[in-house]
Amino acid sequence: MYYSQEFFINDTSVTNLLIPDSVSKVGDYTFLNWYFLTSITIPNSVTSIGDSAFKGCDHLTNIILGSGLQSIGGGAFEGCTQMVRIKSYATTAPTIVSTTFKGLSDDVILNVPCGYGSVYENAAYWHRFDIQEDLMYDFSVRPQDPSRGSVQILNAPSCDNYEAQIQANAYHDYYFARWSDGNTDNPRYIVVMQDVNLEAIFLAEGETEGIGDVEEGELSVWANDGRIYVAVDAAAGLETSVEVYDMKGCKVATMNTGEESPLLPKGVYLVKVGDLPARRVVVMR
Repeated sequence: MYYSQEFFINDTSVTNLLIPDSVSKVGDYTFLNWYFLTSITIPNSVTSIGDSAFKGCDHLTNIILGSGLQSIGGGAFEGCTQMVRIKSYATTAPTIVSTTFKGLSDDVILNVPCGYGSVYENAAYWHRFDIQEDLMYDFSVRPQDPSRGSVQILNAPSCDNYEAQIQANAYHDYYFARWSDGNTDNPRYIVVMQDVNLEAIFLAEGETEGIGDVEEGELSVWANDGRIYVAVDAAAGLETSVEVYDMKGCKVATMNTGEESPLLPKGVYLVKVGDLPARRVVVMR
């Protein structure tokens, strides 16, 4: 399947181009002289980029090449003089020719997967770039509300050490509650083996929060002062048993609807009410 220019005939003002996963080949001249393009993402499904496919895209600064790419034609990125970074996920360097990147600076950074720097250094015409091995994962951490606190990356992940260390720092009158995935460790260590995008959740002193405080029909689930509560309307016939699990899957409490749980440590819990889907609740102390 070709990614035809006709598909975007009225969309040449696109700046950030994400080619669909359904595409297997970018044809010759497809995006010739698309002046407004600043970034391009080529999916893993694409195996080849044709001649002059992106020639003359002189505002292009960043491109991402998928892991399935095998060849890039002559002049494909010729004249893309503003290029700053090329990120290639392919562990075999795609075949290129002398004109594929004609006009680009030798200072362009070429990020390749950890352990594959030598593959590109020994491949024709790739060695001209500044080749840097990279984990190739998106790693970002930030506060959900920057007015309540900040986040530090104490140790960034690298090819030499996949472990990252992050820390949330609350401002005066606030406290750190959890990360957006429910984890409450602070500082926190993460082994980065996939994309990681986390937010730090800060609450005001005395404020509590429930993830998925749910009201479904006549059923409500919430947490307050270190305990979990499940309330139902008896007339709705929802009285049933309740099981509470920690995030390791261990059952920590059993009760009935209308009762409160025992006092629980601060953290994230799964609440299973009868045959209904489990709900996540954050317990604060």
